[in-house]
Amino acid sequence: MKISLKTRFGLWLDRIINKQPTNEIPGKVSASGEGVQSVLFILPEMEEHMRIAEYFIKSVSVTGKTMVVLCRDEHQSLVSPWLKKFLVIYSETDLNRWDLPTKDFVEKFTNAFEAVVDMSPAFQPIAASIVRQSNAPLRIGFDIKHADYYYNVTLKKEKATSLEKTYINIQHLLGL
Repeated sequence: MKISLKTRFGLWLDRIINKQPTNEIPGKVSASGEGVQSVLFILPEMEEHMRIAEYFIKSVSVTGKTMVVLCRDEHQSLVSPWLKKFLVIYSETDLNRWDLPTKDFVEKFTNAFEAVVDMSPAFQPIAASIVRQSNAPLRIGFDIKHADYYYNVTLKKEKATSLEKTYINIQHLLGL
């Protein structure tokens, strides 16, 4: 995915101005040992990755935990009907001049979830910004450039490993 110069500048400026969140992972995912109680999933923008992410979310949706799924408005038509009850849509109006999420939009997710998961194996500036600013104790994403700044748990996707197996690792980390 090609990232525009203004978005790269906005990300760089954000890293300079805003303090990096602590990368301390809680000793337990939850005090009761039952995994996280609330999770925000951010869907990937590539259609083939989105389908696999949907199957994963469907498999963990039966746990009864609070789940929200974030999706860009232009990909809304690709989302399965069963997923729409969990869906929050964002559009161009939710982005600032750097093509990153506005503070008003991000505040909806700040301190609202025990875990935030960026499900895209490729870098998505919008998703990475939301994950970082969520202040969730558990921020999961793929091992990408500057991943340590955005996530406190990174998963390396090996070429031989399928995306489904990586999502199963996420399921174990969340305790779902």
